[in-house]
Amino acid sequence: MIFNIKRYLGFIFFCIVVIQSSCGVYSFTGASVSPDTKTVKVSLIENNSGFAAPTLSQTFTESLKQKILNSTSLNITTADADLDFSGSITSINITPIGIQGNQQSAQNRFEVSVNINFVNSKDEKLSFEKVFKRNVDFAADRSIDQVQSALLEQITKELVQDIFNAAFTNW
Repeated sequence: MIFNIKRYLGFIFFCIVVIQSSCGVYSFTGASVSPDTKTVKVSLIENNSGFAAPTLSQTFTESLKQKILNSTSLNITTADADLDFSGSITSINITPIGIQGNQQSAQNRFEVSVNINFVNSKDEKLSFEKVFKRNVDFAADRSIDQVQSALLEQITKELVQDIFNAAFTNW
């Protein structure tokens, strides 16, 4: 069997053309953004949970903006945009889990729920309103004051990734 360089190069060229003509622009993060989508607006994700965390709204919103900026070529705007995120932190709960024989809790679960409304003006069928939830367990011998900052940081990172995946990777 003789290696035919013209066939090989033709196949490579064909693959490049197919990849280039796909519907979206793909990045190493797995994000898919239509080439005609240029701007995104992220409104303040307000903390309506009743849980006292004074900087959580701002921190959550900025984390979502940073994820979008770092993983796409979109520009953040405060005006009308091709993509629009809004929503609120709806609940933050701490519940005992892992009850021991002495009716004492061995661990507590810290759970955060966020309701996100995502509007894609370029492709309405990709828009959604969805509740995202994440939780982390922590030792019951630790007070919430001792662990709150670290837990909120971890859960915020996970929720932002979930929201990003839902909007940009269709997971």
